[in-house]
Amino acid sequence: MRTEAAAKPEPRLLPRAASVAAFALLAGLVATAMPLVAYAGSLALFGLPHVLAELRYVDGRFGRRLPGSQVAALVGLLGLAVGLRAVGLLGAMDVRDSYVAELGVVAVMAFVALPDLVATPLRAVVALLVGASLAVGSWLAPLLTLVLLAVLHNLTPIGFLLERTAGSRHQRTLAWSLPLLFLGVPLLLATGWPSAWLAQLGLFAPDTTFGSVGALARHRGVFVPEPVLATSWATPLFTAVTYLQLMHYGAVLLVLPRLLAPTEGGMDRPRLPWPRARVLGLVILGVGLVAAVSFVQDFRGTRTAYGLIAAVHAWIEIPLLLLALSPLLTRPRIART
Repeated sequence: MRTEAAAKPEPRLLPRAASVAAFALLAGLVATAMPLVAYAGSLALFGLPHVLAELRYVDGRFGRRLPGSQVAALVGLLGLAVGLRAVGLLGAMDVRDSYVAELGVVAVMAFVALPDLVATPLRAVVALLVGASLAVGSWLAPLLTLVLLAVLHNLTPIGFLLERTAGSRHQRTLAWSLPLLFLGVPLLLATGWPSAWLAQLGLFAPDTTFGSVGALARHRGVFVPEPVLATSWATPLFTAVTYLQLMHYGAVLLVLPRLLAPTEGGMDRPRLPWPRARVLGLVILGVGLVAAVSFVQDFRGTRTAYGLIAAVHAWIEIPLLLLALSPLLTRPRIART
């Protein structure tokens, strides 16, 4: 008689270390050698697809674990924030005033997380500090605050990965690899040393461009605070954050979908009627191709329109990452192995 079949091995949830290292190395080289092409090209190809993929992840991971009243509050505030940005872009309101109001609404979104965190004072303090920082930043330096948030948004996969793998064997690996990839490498690139090394080899082309993108000077302000734009640190800093953008896109498009498997208790089920994975993949691919063509033809106009869509996923993730601190929202986790 045949013996009972051996249990199937656990599917690999995270990519192999060699694959991650190769991706990070390639991202670092491209971002350093041609920062403008890396920034604009990745935004054109992967910007909108990554927004859809990230929204699918947060809906699947958190959508049904939030009370309906909390979801309604977040959706209403999110719509108000995006509407304020649109009003400013259309000229119906001073742009700076619209940014102040928009960031103020985002601060309120952070405070929405407080009811779930009050049981643990430290977690509640974190939510209060985030909300207060956004409120103060929106009033004193809204443009600088937006730049800093654009930079910090690239770090959001860290929170999602740690929340999703809590209590698993993956935590030990992530504890050293994530700081190395998302902090150590960017700090190295920000020194300018890698750029200087590539320049000596004749491989440094920071002003290489394509389509309607324009010169590097037009785009550095996206990631570099205004006081630094006129200094020699501007391009290295832009390079470092461009690398982070590439890593962010890679994590969202290639890693997070692997973690969205069904779990016991019916978690990881979205509220919205998303299509099946294969269909969604085709939709994301089609949307990405259309967006890429639009970016090439009119980068500035498409970038403005994209900013409205990107704001949806960027702002909703602030309270969701705070809510991920709540034990009520971090179950079930990946089983220990």
